[in-house]
Amino acid sequence: MLHACVQKSSSSLHLSLQGRKKVMKMLKQQLGERRNAAEREAVDFFDVVTDEMDRPGSEMSESIALDLLFLMLFASHETTSIGLTAILKFLTDNPKALQELAVSEVIISDHFAVATSQHC
Repeated sequence: MLHACVQKSSSSLHLSLQGRKKVMKMLKQQLGERRNAAEREAVDFFDVVTDEMDRPGSEMSESIALDLLFLMLFASHETTSIGLTAILKFLTDNPKALQELAVSEVIISDHFAVATSQHC
């Protein structure tokens, strides 16, 4: 009985690894096409990753990029994670917007605290 359980789980693991291998092969092909493309029709996460890979001094290797893209395939099924990823990307690229957001948050928090204390 134990042998059958181990065999089934190793079979499932094997199938999962085979699937990952196929997806990684496709992602590697897509990444290569994007890096070699002369022009871009639109900017998406692939483009952000390729730009980071091509940036001088970047620590983003092809292996890291492929793992990140593979991870995002699963994370992108959750719209919250897509939104948070985009927000983090845009805010880290625009420090002024991040600073304005921080100031707005303080103003809103102060306003909420005053309104709450008046109603208690």
